[in-house]
Amino acid sequence: MVNPLAAKGLRFAYPGPVPALEGVDLEVNSGELFVVIGPNGSGKSTLLRCLAGLLEPTGGEVLLCGTPYNQLSPRQRALAVAVVPQFLPTLPDVRVLDFVLGGRYAHLARFRGPSQEDVGIAHRALALCDADDVGQRRVDELSGGQRQRVLIARALSQEAGVLLVDEPTNSLDPEHQVRVFELLSRLAHQGKSVVVVTHDLALSGQFADRLMLMSKGRTVVDGSVERVLTPDVLGPIYGPHLFFGSLPGPGGGARPYALPWLTAEGQRP
Repeated sequence: MVNPLAAKGLRFAYPGPVPALEGVDLEVNSGELFVVIGPNGSGKSTLLRCLAGLLEPTGGEVLLCGTPYNQLSPRQRALAVAVVPQFLPTLPDVRVLDFVLGGRYAHLARFRGPSQEDVGIAHRALALCDADDVGQRRVDELSGGQRQRVLIARALSQEAGVLLVDEPTNSLDPEHQVRVFELLSRLAHQGKSVVVVTHDLALSGQFADRLMLMSKGRTVVDGSVERVLTPDVLGPIYGPHLFFGSLPGPGGGARPYALPWLTAEGQRP
């Protein structure tokens, strides 16, 4: 079986002496919530942008269903891969529903506007993201948390099989943080391949099917949450101020978590 999304020996370098990615390999399965964690500067967002085709690797390759990205047209990529960025560099002065409908662009015939079916898909995407109440407002009027949910809705309206999400819980309150991760987990288990980059170790432990820990542009470990969220694995990367435990998970059974926790100097949590 060919994985929907894979990377082989992926390398990328910004100007400067230190490469952002140094030979990263990964394979994302269908029906899997694959979460990438790591400290600032570890290469997580660069990896996601390479997987999205927004950056061209300086070495290695990204494959979509076994086909290298450079052999696919932009439309083919858009039909297969949807991206949720951390934020919008500029806020469009458009109605939210129209912004979400923009995610349908790869499905539209040339010189044809959205159909009633496209509008229905956009409405359902907003409802899934708990944002259907803001559909008639303008994007530049929304709060940071509302904008984040609308960005996810736009990506869902693409109906792509692969979903790439960069820091989805930024600006969200705790309730919506949990709801967003639960939605991403549900979408994965309905058959999508979902890749999430996040700093949230607790929500990663609760919802991820698999974790990949990065540091200095390399993969440290790729495995189950039980394997990754441990003091022996995370301690050398994040430092001493983490507290580890377990709680019942969404499907029952204990799920590990890690939390930042400041204790007296020189003491571990």
